[in-house]
Formats: sequence, structure tokens, C-alpha cells
Amino acid sequence: MSSMTTISIISFTFFLSLPPLTYSSYNITALFAFGDSTMDAGNNNHFNTPLRSDHLPYGRDLPQHVPKGRFSNGKLSTDYLVNILGLKELLPAFLNPNVTDNDLLTGVTFGSGGSGLDNLTTAVTGVLDLAKQFELFEEVLKRLRKVMGKEKAENVINNALFVISSGTNDMMYNAYGLPTRVLQFGSVQRYQDFLLQNLLSFIQKFGLQKLYGGGARRIMVAGLPPIGFKETLKGCCGTGLLEIGPGCNKLDITCVDASKYLFWDAVHPTQSGYCFLAHNARQTVLPYVTT
Repeated sequence: MSSMTTISIISFTFFLSLPPLTYSSYNITALFAFGDSTMDAGNNNHFNTPLRSDHLPYGRDLPQHVPKGRFSNGKLSTDYLVNILGLKELLPAFLNPNVTDNDLLTGVTFGSGGSGLDNLTTAVTGVLDLAKQFELFEEVLKRLRKVMGKEKAENVINNALFVISSGTNDMMYNAYGLPTRVLQFGSVQRYQDFLLQNLLSFIQKFGLQKLYGGGARRIMVAGLPPIGFKETLKGCCGTGLLEIGPGCNKLDITCVDASKYLFWDAVHPTQSGYCFLAHNARQTVLPYVTT
């Protein structure tokens, strides 16, 4: 497919090895995020699932110290990115009933905590899989075309940045939790290869056909690069080894200074961790998707 060569599919991890470039401005109109809890700003608040973070101590370091459904003590990397791009302060969850058509113009996140690249993962968690997230994106397209007209809506999408982050839950549930898939595939490595193939197939099927067909030209696949923090082996909440979602709550003792920690709970980065990711992306990724 010749059109594939015009799409920027970029990994944070890969570009951290390249020399930084800087630009004074970015030609990006909006940011749309897809994936798991690293992209979820509150979509799971609207599902009957234990995989929610709309309770303290999650969100304690947000501007109003109110938990919104982000799996961290504060902002996510996508929140920092939309601020860096000059779009808005925070990237809202699409399912937030307060999201307006005007909010859609500069982007939303469809991420859902507990989602993954393996259908078995969402069968267990009961949250939004990636296919459903892209169906919601199609709803956004329809709303934008209705409000702005087809030409202006396509301009927004043509110049938007699309971020996908997924895969951690698959390993946690199907490899290290109940090793169903490892037994099926024979090894962790083979299961990882299966997930990678699913990601590539997903990008080709939904990313190229639906996103590209909808006008998307900049698709970023996010990964976790090497990060230097004082504490990287445990999270800030509780013991930092087991607590996640409902297991991390206001009854747990939390660290005083979360900025020294890479992880907030047992698996999710702190606001500082997400900030590091976003600002590295600013220097090492954004220049390559804005030219």
C-alpha cells in the first residue's frame, strides 16, 4: 500500500535514541488518544468495572485535587502533550458528559483502563477494546462534520496527532496473572510476538483504513523509555507492589513526594513520570510528525 509511506507511525522509545530537534510551533490541530489506562482520563468512570480511579488518592495532585478518573496522582502524558501543543490544559475523556463539540475540535481520549491488544483481555475486564474506541472516534467525525462542515472537519483530522498506547494489561492478565496465553503459545516471548502482530494488524486495519480514511496522517505508538527516578521498583501508593484501581484508595498510606517515584500505584506512572515522557516526546518525536 503506497499510502502507508506517508503515515508517521512513531515510537517514543525509538526516537529517544535520536538527537533532539526543536521547533517554535507545531502544525497540529488536535490530539486523539486510544489505548489503556495510560490514556484513560475518565472513560471507565461510566462503566460498571472495578478498573476505575475516580477516587482518592488518585488525582490528588491535579489542579483542584479532585480525582477525575486518571490512573495517576495527576496529569497523564497526553495532558502534557496538549498543553505543549498549545491546544488546552487537559485532554478530556470522550465519555465525559461535559465534553462539548468545541472540546472535540482540539481532541479527546478514548482510552479505557484494562484495555489491551488481546481480545481475551477485554473479555476479562469488560472495558472498551480498541475496535470500540475507534467506533467512538467515528462518532466524533460525524459530530465535527455536522458542526463544521466536511471540509473544515477534515482539516482538523488531517492535522491532528493520534496516540496509541496498549499492551501492558495483556501481559499482566494473560502472561503473569493467569498464564493462559503463555501456556497456549508456549512462552512469554511468543505471546509478546502475538501482541506485536496484533498491534501491527490493528494499525493496518483500523489505523490505516479508519484513521487514514478519516484523514489521519500522524499516528504515534507510545512506549516507555528508560527513565531516571529515585524509586523505580515500587509505587507511591501503599506498598507500591500490589495496589491498583480500587486497591489504591484513601485508606492507603502514600509517599510524601510522588515526584521521586516513577510509579504511582503498582503499574501506573506518576504525574512526574508522564511529564518526563511528554517532554521527551516534545524534543524527540513531535518534530518528526509536524514536518
